[in-house]
Amino acid sequence: MKKTITLLLLLFTISNFHAQCWSKFALGSFHTLAVANDGSLWAWGNNYQGQLGIGNNIDQYTATRVGTDNNWAFVEAGDQDSFAIKTDGTLWAWGRNEFGQLGDGSALQRTTPVQIGTDTDWKFVSNHENHTFALKTDNTLWGWGNEVDDYGFINSMVPVQIGTDTWNFICASQHYAVGIKSDGTLWVWGKNEYGQLGDGTTTTRLNPIQIGTDNQWAFVSALGNHTMAVKLDGSLWGWGANYYGFLGDGTVANKSVPTQIGTDLNWKAVSAGYLTTKAIKTDGSLWAWGDNSIGQLGDGTTINKVIPTHIGTATNWTAVIHSFAHSQIGIQDDGTLWGWGNNQFGQTTGNGTNGWSLVPTMITCPSLSTSENHLAAFSFYPNPVKGKLYFNNETNITHISVFDFSGRLIHSDIINENEVDLSALATGNYIAKVSAGNKVMNIKVTKE
Repeated sequence: MKKTITLLLLLFTISNFHAQCWSKFALGSFHTLAVANDGSLWAWGNNYQGQLGIGNNIDQYTATRVGTDNNWAFVEAGDQDSFAIKTDGTLWAWGRNEFGQLGDGSALQRTTPVQIGTDTDWKFVSNHENHTFALKTDNTLWGWGNEVDDYGFINSMVPVQIGTDTWNFICASQHYAVGIKSDGTLWVWGKNEYGQLGDGTTTTRLNPIQIGTDNQWAFVSALGNHTMAVKLDGSLWGWGANYYGFLGDGTVANKSVPTQIGTDLNWKAVSAGYLTTKAIKTDGSLWAWGDNSIGQLGDGTTINKVIPTHIGTATNWTAVIHSFAHSQIGIQDDGTLWGWGNNQFGQTTGNGTNGWSLVPTMITCPSLSTSENHLAAFSFYPNPVKGKLYFNNETNITHISVFDFSGRLIHSDIINENEVDLSALATGNYIAKVSAGNKVMNIKVTKE
């Protein structure tokens, strides 16, 4: 006879989920947002304007759960504002909102996530201080907030469509914006004091203008007063202010047109930061240059660099983000999150400390326990399991996600007929998060 394990109340809290649990992240000036593999949203750092979304204005030096939902798919952190998109395509925002940059039709501070409108087709958001841009799944461009009229931005407290063209990417920066249309052309508008628009002038543009005629732009990033971009051929380009050498061309001279940085053709992504730049090559290596006065480049020194400098030896970096406060956060392809540079409010460690680091330091995961909205009673068998794991018919289990004890997602599956095949798992102990509707429970499963 099969042995049935009945769970009357199981709340399995794992204290050994160390670091491999993150899927998405965002970095504001002094706060960090991150989505864990189970879809939960976490925040830490400065909370003066409620930008952590936890219902108060108290700073958090450790990763703190935002609400109880497990369906967050994307996050964006502005100066003191935060944005997120759920898996259902709804848009949510919280934080300062002094100029209507959250898009909820008000200028009221929000300390918990507020849904923006009722649309369910949002896919990307970019915010900087008082203005916000976003893309929908049809690649239309939308904007809101109240930037000064001199820079040509939308003045609206709710999302307003900008033109009818479609876009691949949009980036909001300090008083200017850069974007790539669906045809691969590069467009800019706003303030141009240092040539950061790249049109060969320092003239402010109130409407989007195309930069050159090239239609091979793949990615663009802007922060402060300089812009960086990667083309489809893997070449790296920079323009705008350069007074700490953060364009990476070996000089400290400003550039008012896109200038190729070196001759390498293996750049994959770039992040323009405040006085610094980070980039990742196709081999997964991390590179940095510019101001390094507090060790924000991550090379273990405080020496400025005017050309791309290799950071560490890891070859699995997938994304990196800067903030205006000289903080840096990056993620590797194993789901580990790393922070370095300014840590005044614990934003680059999330572990209760505010000590600064000159090299990337791993950010520990919170527990993946689901202490709220759990399943009160259900049965599963056998455990240990060799092949299929079975659930009793009354529970209507619909989905299972299996994590190892480091918090790394190992297996995810839709459950049909109350059974799931785990025969492909290696021998060992796992945590399985089972879902039935909006109820979830973590269970310990041993694989023979």
